[in-house]
Amino acid sequence: MKFLKFLSIFLLLAVLMTGSSMAVLASEPSPATYSNSSAQSVYELQPVRAGGGGGGGGGGGGGGGGSHSGHSTGRSRGNSGPLGALIGGICFLMITFSTAVVFRMRWYPRYRNSKKLIRMLENKDSAWKYKDLQKQVRYAYFLIQNAWSCQNMSPAKEVMSPSLYESFQSKLAWMDYRHERNVLEDIRLLEASPVAVYDDADDSLDYVWFYISGSMVDYILNTETHAIVRGNTKPEKFGEYWEFVRNQQGNWVLNQILQKGQENLLPSNRQS
Repeated sequence: MKFLKFLSIFLLLAVLMTGSSMAVLASEPSPATYSNSSAQSVYELQPVRAGGGGGGGGGGGGGGGGSHSGHSTGRSRGNSGPLGALIGGICFLMITFSTAVVFRMRWYPRYRNSKKLIRMLENKDSAWKYKDLQKQVRYAYFLIQNAWSCQNMSPAKEVMSPSLYESFQSKLAWMDYRHERNVLEDIRLLEASPVAVYDDADDSLDYVWFYISGSMVDYILNTETHAIVRGNTKPEKFGEYWEFVRNQQGNWVLNQILQKGQENLLPSNRQS
């Protein structure tokens, strides 16, 4: 009993340390957090992860891993009871905490420096107003997801570059040919943080990269049989990098998307 009490106290301290450590990493005002409930109703209709592309396939692999994990947990309960479950919970918490801290330590300096540069730029160019940029990212995010879920990107054309628009339309056409639809439920935009900025002299090459974090249920549905081909019916978090550029009208539009793990492809902050 004393050992169980000790482990319980250790687990509580680990949770408190997780919260305090994240607070230190976020010493500046925290990046914007959004949820689907805060978006207009038109964006809440069957939202889909457009940026993930083959996200349903990735979710399928995750679902398989989750099934195997549940199998192992069942054996553990049979052998060591609540003690094994408690130790397993502590290990999971520590691994999750360390992974999150390492990742945030990698990109947080980028966020801090990018936000600082945007604050400087907004004083001379209203297009760089930080709050307006955040609103545009949020607007584009839900608009694009809704268009993708309807298998027609036309409603989101205004917030996408021509090249990305054509790419998405081609992907949807291929999925339609295969009688597939990428379905997402309970979509949330958890975070939108700038991580790379470039201000061009004549504004034609301006860009800003945002780290996008979200949570969703993501799977591929066969439109003929209505059977789930692959994916996961449980919510999963994801991280991506979205690049917004200024079009000829001076509006910010989504130009390309990188996946988490492709940080080496992100450019550095600079001014012309």
